[in-house]
Amino acid sequence: MASPFLLFVGVSLGTVVVLRVISRPRVFPILLMGAGFGITGTACITYVNRSKHVMPSSFVPITLKMGSTNFKEIQPVIYDNLILNYIEDDSVGSNKSKSCLNSMDYKQYKKLNIDEIRHMWLSAVLPVFRNNSGKKNCTGTDSVEDLERKIVFCEIGCEFGNICLQVLAETKCVKTVGMETNLTFIQTAKEASKRAKELYPEIFYEKESIWFEDDFSNCADILRKEAVNTIFVRLNILDKFLMEKLVSFAYSVPSIKCIVTLQKINDDLLKDASFNPAYTFHSSSDWSKGSLFYVYKRQ
Repeated sequence: MASPFLLFVGVSLGTVVVLRVISRPRVFPILLMGAGFGITGTACITYVNRSKHVMPSSFVPITLKMGSTNFKEIQPVIYDNLILNYIEDDSVGSNKSKSCLNSMDYKQYKKLNIDEIRHMWLSAVLPVFRNNSGKKNCTGTDSVEDLERKIVFCEIGCEFGNICLQVLAETKCVKTVGMETNLTFIQTAKEASKRAKELYPEIFYEKESIWFEDDFSNCADILRKEAVNTIFVRLNILDKFLMEKLVSFAYSVPSIKCIVTLQKINDDLLKDASFNPAYTFHSSSDWSKGSLFYVYKRQ
């Protein structure tokens, strides 16, 4: 792929040549001046976008090698009969499925599909670690895999554990940590993880999924021990109290370099926590349907 800079220079020179050919001698300087302003403005906007956002990440696939795992194919097998009803029953203590509980608990969670998680990994997690390692322009498969092996991914509010298992299946990440306060959820996640290793040992061999039934604020020592460096919060409702707990928690674990949330964290809470807003992006080209991700990285 040609360098974006060379492409830009080529387009600029081509524009000047075309204007020179089709315009009259007296009109050409005016057109050239207008084109110059336009090209300069475009260059400035492009520079700001590339420095503030993560467009290069869209060119970096999770894996390119033959035989890479498609979680869409194996997820139904792993969770077969574990999730019979995706929590649509309003009654407390429903026995429709051992994975069901009342809907009030579930409304705190945002449903994310497999493609959205892939986009989150590519456009949020990888760019933070690529930039930290000084490899902003790194797009080679080998270097991406090296970065993925160093990432220890933790999801707060992991629900049934499907996101952690997807990360393990589709990337070179070798360890994930799932935290959940709901006993039914965490039991299902543990059973799904066990099934995954039994059914697909070639995928999950030497990969580790750790599950904790506890509030995340009580797990700082665990995350330090496991060297977690990325946390993802899927909670759809983050009040000021939860935001304060989250930021304080992340600050107390020095290994954490990246935070991804579905709700913006107040800037005043970040000031003393050594975290800065890094990116904001939609998980889909359709902004009305895609989830909005907020990415924060340690200074």
